[in-house]
Amino acid sequence: MRRPQRHPSPQPWLNRNELTDLLTAAEDEGGDVYALTCLLALNGLRVSKACGADIGDLGGARYQPTLRIIGKGDKPAEVVLNPRTQQGHRRRRRATP
Repeated sequence: MRRPQRHPSPQPWLNRNELTDLLTAAEDEGGDVYALTCLLALNGLRVSKACGADIGDLGGARYQPTLRIIGKGDKPAEVVLNPRTQQGHRRRRRATP
């Protein structure tokens, strides 16, 4: 008796190469797209949390910027921004008049 062939199910996440391609494309696009992509991909924010963030939610020290969000259970939380996310935010800020 032969075993049935198993078809690999698609992964619900990006592999390293796909993530690199996504970040490169977002960097080429620049502005809000790059900043948002970094928040989602590098800081692990959910779409609703990232889209609900406001410029006033940025805080922290110069060497460790943070983003204040409302986490699970409506509890306030601070997310330390990844260096590449910081770079994306600085670029976005420079591009905005």
